[in-house]
Amino acid sequence: MDFRFTDDQVLFAATVRDILANECPPAAVRDAWENDTGSVPGLWDTLAATGVIGMTAPADAGGLEMGDIDLVLIMEELGRAACPEVVLEHTAVALSILAGAPGPLRDRWLGPAAAGEIRVSASLGSPYVLGAAQADLLLLVADGALHAVPVAEVALTSQASVDETRRLCSVQWT
Repeated sequence: MDFRFTDDQVLFAATVRDILANECPPAAVRDAWENDTGSVPGLWDTLAATGVIGMTAPADAGGLEMGDIDLVLIMEELGRAACPEVVLEHTAVALSILAGAPGPLRDRWLGPAAAGEIRVSASLGSPYVLGAAQADLLLLVADGALHAVPVAEVALTSQASVDETRRLCSVQWT
C-alpha cells in the first residue's frame, strides 16, 4: 500500500497555506480575539471560493466530493494558522451528515452549506456549540437522536472559552 499523499492533495494544501498566510496571519487571529464574531473578516468567503468549505460535499450539491484523507492536510494547515473559522465542524462533520439526510433537509441546507452561503455547526453531545452565534443551522443531539435546528429557533447564551477565537454558546431548544 502507498500511504503518501497525492500531488493534488499536497498542491491543494499548499494553496490553502498560501491563502492563510495572506488572510489569516497571527495579527488577524489576534484581532479576531477582539471582534464580535471571533472570525477573520472575509476568510470564510475566501475558503468557500477556493472550495475548502464544500470540499466534502457531493458534486450534485456543489461540493468537491473529497474524503476524509483529503481533509487531513487541509485541517493541518488550518491548525497551523490557528484559523478561527468553524471549518472542522462545518466541512468534516456537518456536510457529511447533511449529505445523508432525508430529501427535504438535504435539499434545503446542503447546497448553501457546500457553497459557504450558510454556516453549520455541530454539538454531538457537548452542552456547548462552537460558532453557534455565527451559524445558520445547528446539528444537536437529544434523547439519542440527531436534530437539525435552525439557529432562529434556539436561544443562545455566550460561554467563556480559553481561546477567544473559539466562541462557545450554550443552546436552549426544544
